Amino acid sequence: MAAPDTPEGQTSEGTIHFICQCGKKYVAKAKEAGRTITCKQCRQQLTIPSMLELTASPDIPAQYDEGKQATRPLLYFKCDACDLTQAISEEEAKNVVRCRLCGNEIHRSKKTPSGVTPTKVSKLCITAEVDERRAVVHFVSSEVTQPHEVEVALKEIQEVADQFEVRLLVINFTHVPHPSSSFLGKLIALYKRLSGEGIQLRLCCMSLEAENIYKIMNLAKLAPLYATEEAALKE
Repeated sequence: MAAPDTPEGQTSEGTIHFICQCGKKYVAKAKEAGRTITCKQCRQQLTIPSMLELTASPDIPAQYDEGKQATRPLLYFKCDACDLTQAISEEEAKNVVRCRLCGNEIHRSKKTPSGVTPTKVSKLCITAEVDERRAVVHFVSSEVTQPHEVEVALKEIQEVADQFEVRLLVINFTHVPHPSSSFLGKLIALYKRLSGEGIQLRLCCMSLEAENIYKIMNLAKLAPLYATEEAALKE
């Protein structure tokens, strides 16, 4: 398997051009996707990506096994050099990540010396903005109301809290003006998990209808509700 002769960022039919984290370039047949190889330069193990993995983005419909388990990586980063949005596993995100096509650095773990915490993370049902030890979560659409979608969203929120080790997590409900009482009730379990890890949960930007339900359910004593995101972020 040799380095590709085609220009960076281009692929020929039936082949996959990708790059190891050390910068070594490779080309493989599309049918070899999923095969594990040893990098000739750094000797680490790497898996030949499929074209779906190379080009996956939050806009692609979710892929689930019987609606239960996600089959695609959890994090997505867009390369500033070639504009390719690519799927990155949580394990990969612990280190420096380079674009699989052009080799540009697209992410550096906050635990990496002199690293910079990524400010935006996109998932299936949420997006998150991380600033030091604080995270603000937004839902991607008003359709995050079905039981399974709610479960996925809450799981993704927990993943953001765990990955970035935040101490304050704010959930912004601007894009979900009509959350069901069941949805709001599930926040109790999220609150218990987060508080057990020393993470403070706050909510903001609920519609008047949702706010009334929230207060009737007496949930404000667990996670305080704020009118604006700015107010929720104040210490």
